Amino acid sequence: MPLTYSTGLNRAPIPNNLKREKPMNLKRTYYELKAIIDNLDFSSLWTGFKPLKFALYNDEECFFNGQFIPKTDAFIANTSIQYEGEYIAIWYLTQEVDMDILASKIIHEMFHGFQMLHQESRFPDDLEALITYEYSKDNLSIKLTENNLIKQLLKDFDPGQFNKLLYLRHYRLLHFPFEYLYESAVEQIEGTASFVELNTLLQIAPDKYRQQIKEMVSKITEPSNLFPIRIISYSIGALIFLLLKKHQLYSFEFFSDETITTSMLKGSPIYSDALPIFPEMTNLVDTYFSESALIIEAALSKDCCVLSGNYKLLGLNVYDAKYYKGHIISTHFLMYQDGESSAVIKGDFVICLSSGKTIQKVYKI
Repeated sequence: MPLTYSTGLNRAPIPNNLKREKPMNLKRTYYELKAIIDNLDFSSLWTGFKPLKFALYNDEECFFNGQFIPKTDAFIANTSIQYEGEYIAIWYLTQEVDMDILASKIIHEMFHGFQMLHQESRFPDDLEALITYEYSKDNLSIKLTENNLIKQLLKDFDPGQFNKLLYLRHYRLLHFPFEYLYESAVEQIEGTASFVELNTLLQIAPDKYRQQIKEMVSKITEPSNLFPIRIISYSIGALIFLLLKKHQLYSFEFFSDETITTSMLKGSPIYSDALPIFPEMTNLVDTYFSESALIIEAALSKDCCVLSGNYKLLGLNVYDAKYYKGHIISTHFLMYQDGESSAVIKGDFVICLSSGKTIQKVYKI
């Protein structure tokens, strides 16, 4: 995700089964990646998309544009940042991984730089949504039905079933507007980047492309993966864009002020059939919050306070962050306003908010 303090940062892990246990060599890995990226047809990934420079870094060093450079505080998370007047992709790397997968991840981050270059305006306010998004069993039950429809449509497209998908989404837009619009914004920003990531794999490793789609479909149809909602929205968005592209349903390779997964609902009838109910959704919602409460209670009991006062929260690893009753669970790092400058502390934390996005205390997990 692009580096924007107001929306948080992203450090999505690479799955364990893709890791290769070998000593890390940033320079060698950089040139292996560059060879793959240089052979890509970017025009087929997205209209007007062109490669950006990229950097690999760890806790001690950073390799960028063919040379080692001093590592600064700008290099944090897996994202796109503005560096020396241009947008670049960066990736935190401490052990070697599958090079095809890593190349597709770098392209994902390059695409975020491409979005920023084109003044993309549809970024979600992730910190606001973290606090405000309501995990309603009714909303999530309908959403799970949508996800199963996406699975069915990818396998065997049927116009009537596609219209049902639109009806359900239109219903949620009308009855759960904040939640739907947030999901749609993540689908727009991260879903399109994941769509480009998939198309990268299609070029360089078709078998891995097919495996990735299979895994995405499996994830979106597993009810427990709706928590937290942001993570699954990457895959949902990517699969919807694949569906739209394959069947030439909607043009979407352009920039505007409205998300595609909202604009495509225009003219869609309001869903009037009986709404889908998943009785287990109530238990899943309760479990999600009870598990969050246990993490918070454990951190407060340990009483390892690393920050106390009144500080403006600037950013965190919003990828898998959780919120519960005035507390945020954040992994990897936390960024906050300290006087006239920003400060970063690394680790996993429980953040106690006094009001809005003001930090009162931070406890190490």
